[in-house]
Amino acid sequence: MNKNAVKILIGDDTIETGIKVASHLHSDDVFAYTRKNDYNVIFNAIVKDEPDIVICDLIFDQTDSLLMIEDLKDMKKKIPVFIVISDTINPLIIRMSKEKGAYRCLPQDFSLDDITEAVNKARATLQTETATDIEIMVTEIIHKLGVPAHIKGYNYLRSAIINSLYDKSLMECVTKLLYPTIAMQFSTTSSRVERSIRHAIELAWGRSGTSEFYSYFGYSASGTKSKPTNSEFIALVTDTLRLQLKNQ
Repeated sequence: MNKNAVKILIGDDTIETGIKVASHLHSDDVFAYTRKNDYNVIFNAIVKDEPDIVICDLIFDQTDSLLMIEDLKDMKKKIPVFIVISDTINPLIIRMSKEKGAYRCLPQDFSLDDITEAVNKARATLQTETATDIEIMVTEIIHKLGVPAHIKGYNYLRSAIINSLYDKSLMECVTKLLYPTIAMQFSTTSSRVERSIRHAIELAWGRSGTSEFYSYFGYSASGTKSKPTNSEFIALVTDTLRLQLKNQ
């Protein structure tokens, strides 16, 4: 299985239907698998496997999947995107499901096209959430390191780190690749991007000093206690974030 594949857990009492849906959804970047449509079985599978998307019945024997979402929240576990299946579909059930945290509510007689559409939209939601989480993490780091938010270099630096996280090749040639990429995003020039980022790092260094920088990074790319260069700073933050994301 591709380690970056989206994991989809399908709860179904009829093995034939579950396998049919799993086979239809399975691809190079999707790993779909089935489990018995039982509250405890599904719950334990979520805790153990941490799937990205769960497709299961809205109502189980004496309980429901909405309670499962609450139980997962109480355990502070990762909450997958829930697509719930219901015998009865009406505005009240749809509204209640969404209010309790389910992403989508489908009828029991859903078609493969219905489930494919719901999964594709759920995957788009996952990508948006991941991008938002990364932006928040980058913002928290540069705030902690003392980069002032009111200067242009703050936005350039933030964008440089986010872009480098998604594309490692940008750090291989900062002047010819990274700066022009940021300049294009902000309708400015590469030289202005370089100067503004350097100014932002200088201000952060002056506000935080070496102690905050080195207590956070734990090491220096240059091996000295001098102010890091633009590329060193971006590389240090990017590498730190990449390790944090890998360990999540």
